[in-house]
This record gives sequence, C-alpha cells and structure tokens, in this order.
Amino acid sequence: MHEIDLAQHFGDFPLTGIELHSPDGATASFDHIWLARTREDWPRIEELSLLGPDVPDEARASEQKRDYTLVGDPIESRIGKAVLLDEYRGRFGVLRTHPRSPQLAAVLRRRVRLVKDGSPRLYLSVAHDFRGDWRLVVRVDGAEVASWDVAPGNSADGWIDRSVDLSPHAGREIDLELANEATGWAYEYAYWWSVHVRGVE
Repeated sequence: MHEIDLAQHFGDFPLTGIELHSPDGATASFDHIWLARTREDWPRIEELSLLGPDVPDEARASEQKRDYTLVGDPIESRIGKAVLLDEYRGRFGVLRTHPRSPQLAAVLRRRVRLVKDGSPRLYLSVAHDFRGDWRLVVRVDGAEVASWDVAPGNSADGWIDRSVDLSPHAGREIDLELANEATGWAYEYAYWWSVHVRGVE
C-alpha cells in the first residue's frame, strides 16, 4: 500500500477528482483508492460490506447474491429483481432494487456478530430515481431502529449518507435488515452504493 499526504504535498485545496497516469506508459492496475482525513481513519477500511466482496462478479452472472437475501417470492418482471449497475449518478458498482409490491419491500439481510468493545455502527450511502422516492428502514432482529425518506428534498445529487448506532447490540450476533419500502408506488427504485458495518468480528 502506498500512502500520500495530500495536505503536505499540495496544501489546502478542494479535491474534485483523481486522474492516474503510468509514467512509462505501461499498464497499471489499482485495487483500491481510499481517502481519509487522518491516519486514525484507516482502521475503518476493514469495515464489512453487507453487499459482499464478490457482488460485481456474482451479480453479472446471475443477479443472485450469496452475501444477502432479497426476501419475497420472485416474480418474472423487472420489479422485484436486484440489478448491479456499472454506474449511477457518478458512482460505480451500484446495486438497484425495487419493492415487490406496495406492501412488500425489497430487503437486504445479513447476520453479523458485533464486537463487544468499541462503537459498532452501520454506514449507508443510497440514492433514489430522479422520478421518484422510497423509504429506507433499518431493522435489528426484526425491530425497526431507524428510517428515512430517500427523496429529492433531502438528498445531494440524488444521494444521502446516513449512519446508525449499533452499540446497544455490541457483543451480540444480530440479524440486520435494510428495507427498500414503497411510498407512493411510482419509480421507487433504491440505489445502494455503500453499506458497511464498522465493528464486526
């Protein structure tokens, strides 16, 4: 891993993008590029993704993910299927879901064991379709612990970032559910870019 202190090299400046070049013209491969405020933020790189490390390959192959469960009976239409998009609203590797009906949500579910010490926390970055909105509901062991409307009025460029304190469940194994619920049954696609839990065993 190669670390660069941007502030030391370039001072205080607005970062609007990153462009990478290979000086000798040869092919270069980059696995991950991380931006952090301080060195103390680096341990968060070890967060667990609910969508799983192999989501892109698995999604393109079958639209079925080993690392989450989309609950409800499958139906033969675009509604109710999870689709991995190469890009959406400037972000790459975005998972798209849609409620199966006005009453039946699309749900991402995973069982995780939280560390006993520390402050386990769920981090989310999600978006809505430009023509509609949807409701994001977070449940732990079937009980709702947080919810938000993902809508034009409370998002920046279509995206919202939220987090949920999971410290009341520290030291336990929990069933974590994230629901894409319908609001008015019009273009209620959910776009999941980042779903991470900090503080898992």
